[in-house]
Amino acid sequence: MKTLFLLLLLSIASAAHSATYYIDYTAADDSASRSTKSTPWKRCPGMVGFAGAYSHTAGDVFVFKGGVTWPAAALPLTLAYSGTAANVDTYTVDATWYSNGAWSYPIFDGGKNGSHIIFMDYGGQSYIKINSLQLLNVNDGVSNASGTAIDLYDGSNIEISYCWLQPSSVEAFSIEAYRVNCSNINFHHNYIRQALRCTCYGAGGYVLNNVQFHDNDWQGPGTMYMGTYHADGLMIGNPFAGGSSVAVTNLQFYNNRFYGNWQTATALLYSNGWTSGTLVYNNVFSFENTTPVQNIFSPGFVDFGNNDASIQVYNNTFANNNMHGFGGGYGLGAASAIAVLSPVSGTTVVIKNNIFSLTQIDINVDAHATLTADYNLHYPDTSASYGELVYFGSNQYKTLAAAQAAGYETHSPAVGDPKFISVGNGTTGSANWQLQASSRAIGAAGQLTLFTADLFGTTRGAVWDIGAFQYTNSPTVAPANAHTAITTQ
Repeated sequence: MKTLFLLLLLSIASAAHSATYYIDYTAADDSASRSTKSTPWKRCPGMVGFAGAYSHTAGDVFVFKGGVTWPAAALPLTLAYSGTAANVDTYTVDATWYSNGAWSYPIFDGGKNGSHIIFMDYGGQSYIKINSLQLLNVNDGVSNASGTAIDLYDGSNIEISYCWLQPSSVEAFSIEAYRVNCSNINFHHNYIRQALRCTCYGAGGYVLNNVQFHDNDWQGPGTMYMGTYHADGLMIGNPFAGGSSVAVTNLQFYNNRFYGNWQTATALLYSNGWTSGTLVYNNVFSFENTTPVQNIFSPGFVDFGNNDASIQVYNNTFANNNMHGFGGGYGLGAASAIAVLSPVSGTTVVIKNNIFSLTQIDINVDAHATLTADYNLHYPDTSASYGELVYFGSNQYKTLAAAQAAGYETHSPAVGDPKFISVGNGTTGSANWQLQASSRAIGAAGQLTLFTADLFGTTRGAVWDIGAFQYTNSPTVAPANAHTAITTQ
């Protein structure tokens, strides 16, 4: 009896053990009884047309062969299963398993289907990781702009990392709490191009909590066809106009780099309302186009719009150098670096250690908020009769002395050129927003405890520099594209 009991326990343990499955679209079909590198399935469970025998166990790993393309006929991949905290379901790669002589991304080609490539359909799936995949061509980028590369509803404990997202459509990634409260979204080390935005929403009274976007490269969509949409970088909050409850809470947005052509953007971090507890640090908000087609960044590079609460903005670099003199301030062209409009009454807005270079209004905050602004380096654009360092309610402070007399920028250095290594010349990747040795931003920041390194991981130490970068004698040159920016993890 004891022997039978032990055998039963072993049988139960074996049945509950997760497995690794290998997927190669060049394989004949999904009929292999055991998916291995030598006998892979053609499709992954959840893909259109999958015909294999599969029983899910939390922690299953699906490995896609490098250099292989899954066409629209096999898509979307619908995420229908959940992992657990200890056993996360993973869709990933093996850097030693590839075709064509060298590793390259597995490609999911949407074939311009106008919909999505990876999809979660209101199922509340959780504990899922998607890693090192290249998702292309949700739309043609010429006549149709709808669609999303990764489109998730009601998911929690989701990690998207080291992916190349190039959908030629409005959204690279979207997560929405639509029927249940959701939490713990981690989107990091991804390369986004030919996409107008990523979105994080809470709708219908449901809340998306604890969202992290960090270490991503965001290349502007340039002249891509946009239809009725506009670019926003990351859009957060309530997707419906007139919402009346908190939608996104505890967003951390850090170590992201915006560059390239953002000629038709409303903002690079844009809230359409009802967010709370947003922390923004170590980002570069910039662009490298020199001739805009439409107004850009109206009302700001970073914009909080309606009933937002508790906002902290530290050590970012806002660089409007490429469009110096364009537009005319709020509502026209390259307006504010940071705009906080109609926030929750009395909420705190803290803005410290940031570089503001050649924006018409550096800090634009509604008087309903309580504003702390200090240790910032200002280099205002006064070419269109603006040049406010701080615009609080109806009070405009155009000089450092005026701002300090009002209680702002008490410890800030003298107004002047931050002296970047190079500004853009209209070519993507041409700017380097790190500091020259003579920059007045060096050593002029207030020390913080929330983080200890800069955008590229350089330790800030005991003496902090203003902006996203700590000065170094050997500045890191940012990679211009995903071939060098992203490695498999």
